[in-house]
Amino acid sequence: MRKQAVEPVFGIIKSAIGFTRFCLRGLVNAASEWSLATLVYNCRRIARLKAAERAKPTLSAAFNLSSGNPDLTGC
Repeated sequence: MRKQAVEPVFGIIKSAIGFTRFCLRGLVNAASEWSLATLVYNCRRIARLKAAERAKPTLSAAFNLSSGNPDLTGC
């Protein structure tokens, strides 16, 4: 299993989302609050990954293969 750094995730949650401290008291409430913060992080990450996937040109679009004759002028 590959090692991965988890510190950037905490930095992103702290700076981009604005979650700097817990507002609720108690272990159960703090755990719920942390779950919401990580849910927001994961939703933003999925949205960005899907947007990047849609923006990536496909091979058929790059060579215009749908018309039958590839356009290789960009090569």
